[in-house]
Amino acid sequence: LLRDAGGGVIVNISSESTLNPFPYMSVYAATKAGLETFTQGLRSEVAEDGIRVTLFRAGASIEGGNEGLKGSNFFKNMDPQVSALALPLWEQSGHMKFATGVTGGMDPVVLAESVLHVVTRSGNVNIDTVTARAL
Repeated sequence: LLRDAGGGVIVNISSESTLNPFPYMSVYAATKAGLETFTQGLRSEVAEDGIRVTLFRAGASIEGGNEGLKGSNFFKNMDPQVSALALPLWEQSGHMKFATGVTGGMDPVVLAESVLHVVTRSGNVNIDTVTARAL
């Protein structure tokens, strides 16, 4: 459809876990790393068709710091035995602080606005990779 339209933009959403894999989340990080490699290859395949491809590597888009992350659907959907092992290790290793930053997390609206910024750029310039994370 994008070829028929004369071009467009594809944004693949990855995770900063590819840069700092969390213990007990290695399969998740590996799937996101695979998405990043796919994005690089796809970018080369469709450039001649005027299709821009961007990798958007996102940090945790949740507010409320560690408590916000602990209360999120992220943990509610995780196996309770795994989360009981993972959470103390993430706090000890600094992964929780890495995810939420010093500001306590990233506003999901700001993250969405950042993706919109990428999609609405015009011209013949591709934004290859964007990494957005909480301060």
